[in-house]
Amino acid sequence: MHRKQALNIQVAARLGGDLVAASVPVRGSRHDSRAQEEVGWADQITTVRAGNELLAVFADTAYVKHTKLTPRPKKKDVPRTEQDREWNRKIASMRAPVERTIAHLKQWKILSTGYRGRLAELPSVIHAVTNLKFYRQAT
Repeated sequence: MHRKQALNIQVAARLGGDLVAASVPVRGSRHDSRAQEEVGWADQITTVRAGNELLAVFADTAYVKHTKLTPRPKKKDVPRTEQDREWNRKIASMRAPVERTIAHLKQWKILSTGYRGRLAELPSVIHAVTNLKFYRQAT
């Protein structure tokens, strides 16, 4: 049986779907929130600024610790209110282009099929793929 190497990569994108950054890979299977802390993005996410203006950061429920703009989770045995459904629809519609950006990165065969090479080389492969994505965005 062949084993596959696993790394967690954090991806930041604009609401229009343009890739902004990809983090260095974090070894092993980590929760997204912990991986974000390990790469040093957790503090940046809570204080993202453009000049003097504080920017909103949308994320999925894995990052509820770092931002308030996440979908509202369903509580056990309690139906969602219409306000919660509407909030989740708004968040999902804003995050859709970002999720497509992540999906485009995962379309690269080397990232989608499970990497079986030396783990030390995988960060270079990820760096090359993200640079090609940046190049494609610029043209």
